[in-house]
Amino acid sequence: MYKIIINTCYDLLRHEKIKNQHERYFLQNRLANETMEDINVCELKQVKSDIAKAVAELPEQMRKIFVMSRYEGLKYSEIADKLSISVKTVETQMGRALVKLREKLESYLPFWVILLFTTVAAKLFFNVE
Repeated sequence: MYKIIINTCYDLLRHEKIKNQHERYFLQNRLANETMEDINVCELKQVKSDIAKAVAELPEQMRKIFVMSRYEGLKYSEIADKLSISVKTVETQMGRALVKLREKLESYLPFWVILLFTTVAAKLFFNVE
């Protein structure tokens, strides 16, 4: 009977030790995740700000065409009708705008690759929509 009580006490102490380890691990990961979320929110705000700045630096006509296409969702033919220009001009201006924006925002390429990878990984492995 004495041996049973001692072994039971040891089992309880071992179990408490494991619970404490798991709790520490959970708290550390939670803190790390919250820190990463804060960093991601700050980075996302910075990216949005830099995109807005890069778009604002485009020439006026090019900026109008870009905004109408990407933000308002208009088709090239609709933009051409609204601005009284040819569809080919809209295509050319959009191509030039995208090249200029890529040049100005190329430092964010690693950010977008990571964002794309994590989004795809979340969908594939965790069925996140």
